[in-house]
Amino acid sequence: MKYKLTKLWQGFMIIMLIMIGSQSIFAQQLPLFTQYREVQGLINPASVNHDYFLEHYNVSAGATYRSQWNDIAGHPVTSAVRAEYIIVPEKTTFSLLTGAYYLSDKAGLTNKQSAYLRLGTIYSQNPANSGIGIGMNLGMVWNSFNFGGVKLSDPFDISIDGVDRTSYVDVGVGAYYYKTIRQGALKGDQIYAGISVPQIMNQSYVVKNGEQSFTIKRIPHIYAHAGYYKTLSEKMYLSGSLWYKYAKGSKSVIDFNARMYMFDKLWVGAGISTIGMIHIEAGTILGKYFNFNNFNMKIGYAADLNTGELAQNLGISHEINFVFFFDTENK
Repeated sequence: MKYKLTKLWQGFMIIMLIMIGSQSIFAQQLPLFTQYREVQGLINPASVNHDYFLEHYNVSAGATYRSQWNDIAGHPVTSAVRAEYIIVPEKTTFSLLTGAYYLSDKAGLTNKQSAYLRLGTIYSQNPANSGIGIGMNLGMVWNSFNFGGVKLSDPFDISIDGVDRTSYVDVGVGAYYYKTIRQGALKGDQIYAGISVPQIMNQSYVVKNGEQSFTIKRIPHIYAHAGYYKTLSEKMYLSGSLWYKYAKGSKSVIDFNARMYMFDKLWVGAGISTIGMIHIEAGTILGKYFNFNNFNMKIGYAADLNTGELAQNLGISHEINFVFFFDTENK
């Protein structure tokens, strides 16, 4: 099979080939997501889905599809499915966080698949209103590099072929705090904050192409996030959040996000990051139109635009997210 590579991807592949042998390449972090709120458990295994402390839905399941930098041939495509369940036993101050996640991340010649199980706990006498959580994700990651039939044009004339596969165990840890304010001028507002290392283990693996090889090193990334939900009326509120991402040897990134929830059914939002990314998003809570009892579902869409030097080459990124959730406690 032949791959037609754009100049940008050719440059990327050339850099990889130059590094074959004694050099190393640093692997990408977790796939990018614009709608962080819907995949918090993957990034921070101790986090509590906002649908729980806003609406008391303790079970959720959903799927996300993201097509990134669409003007590039072989652009990254990410899909994820997930399920989360918060178990609240009676007469105890410890609730159980559980979850399962599957991701597929394809970009150019690479294909990464991963599966995780989450286990954690919330310390709280009333976890629907406030709590402190700790948790971990344990999973497996499978990487494949398909070099079949690739031929790069000038200034290099190199042919590479074959498929190389690697796999390894992955571990993530996190801590999380959330609270609903019950008195004073801020009564009804919610706050939350967390910190996590979703890929805590340093990993190095060797990709081989015949007698040639190069080493890919993945280093841990630290995420910190905080947010606030401001109640404007019974059916309207405004939320703001901040995400901070750090990795040794890389530039730190801060994302600023805001959402307005309207009429208990719709939301619109926007955000900007320190690396020149801006995004807009919108969604609807479908169950609110049909008055479902203890059950709901929602769908959201987001678009990202890079404003940096490569903006004209990268194109727009699109992301769609679907979630259904319900309350098994029936409170």
